[in-house]
Amino acid sequence: MEQNENLEHISPEEKGKLAEEKTFLALEELKKEGRIKDFGQSFFFSQEDLKGIDFIIISGEGKIIRLQVKSYFWEKEMKRYRRRGIWYLAAQLEKSLEEVKKEILEIVEKATKS
Repeated sequence: MEQNENLEHISPEEKGKLAEEKTFLALEELKKEGRIKDFGQSFFFSQEDLKGIDFIIISGEGKIIRLQVKSYFWEKEMKRYRRRGIWYLAAQLEKSLEEVKKEILEIVEKATKS
């Protein structure tokens, strides 16, 4: 509970930045483990970022996966991104790095099958 109280004082922008940092670390580990081939992060205010793409992941099979990272989960927003071909990761600050890695792998598996 104490950790959640501390999170309430962080601005939404800072929460988003922290969620992206956690996602970057998770992707870095997945790449080192050979679970994904590669990944890249969009620059802030680049064309990709403005279109809602925070990361591009290349699966082991070579499939390109566009990923939007949020510090919260909102199903309606997730569906809107999916219709545009962008996968949605809710990397809430309360989640551990292992939980984020697991969710990324689930996205990669689903994206590779589609």
